[in-house]
Amino acid sequence: MYYAVKIFEAVLFVLALSADAFVSAFAYGADGVKIKFREAMIISLVCSAFLGTALLFGIKMAEVIPPSLTLGICVSILAAIGAYKIISAFRENREERIIKVHQKHRALSSGQAFLLSIALSLDGIAAGFGSGLIAGDIILIISLSLILGMAAVLLGCRLGEKLARKSKLSLGFFSGVILIGLAVYKLF
Repeated sequence: MYYAVKIFEAVLFVLALSADAFVSAFAYGADGVKIKFREAMIISLVCSAFLGTALLFGIKMAEVIPPSLTLGICVSILAAIGAYKIISAFRENREERIIKVHQKHRALSSGQAFLLSIALSLDGIAAGFGSGLIAGDIILIISLSLILGMAAVLLGCRLGEKLARKSKLSLGFFSGVILIGLAVYKLF
């Protein structure tokens, strides 16, 4: 039962972090830009590498920081990222932000995929550090990040091609709610 709970926590954590990749890929797909398998793999690998590094750093910092303080830091980081995602989702919906792509580039290049993955990794770094402080199963989280991150990019792009710019608010909003929920769950 204990391991099932840890798997559930890891899946929720990675799904919340993968929502940004899904939304970004959805926007690219809606704009007619294809994200090929190789570029999706680049995005997933870079995001997972940043997440893994942050998790390892958090685990090392947990050896130095008292346990009572690590829980507070973890909860604060997850709640702050979740709140930021919710606020950003409302702001993006209000401003109707559109990603502009040059007409001659109808497929995401490897370089563009790398730059996109860096941008998508920023919340993963903070959340990974926070989670590392209370030591999750790092191999499970990185494995899930690789698989679910790549699936999020490929699925987001394909759905964006077909459905064209729907659900931006709900995806960002729900990833924020999931992270805040994980933060609250950690308190109990």
